[in-house]
Amino acid sequence: MNLTVRAPGTGETFRLDLSYPEQRLAIEYDGFWHSTDRRRHRRDRRKDDVLHELSWNVVRLADADLESPGMFLGRIAHLGAPRT
Repeated sequence: MNLTVRAPGTGETFRLDLSYPEQRLAIEYDGFWHSTDRRRHRRDRRKDDVLHELSWNVVRLADADLESPGMFLGRIAHLGAPRT
């Protein structure tokens, strides 16, 4: 949790909500404020761009995923998340 990732070139730092570094998998939780706060939204998109540049897969989790987690769990399992 809260792994810090540094952008190559710019040195920007980002914290990952949950990560599996060996699998290069980042799981980011987006509450409602992530879509209503433009600055936060832009920063999230920048984080995604940096992670993709570093060969990470990014999965974004929303409130609806918590209510019915089956599809979300299938997505992260498909990307190599440990099952235990």
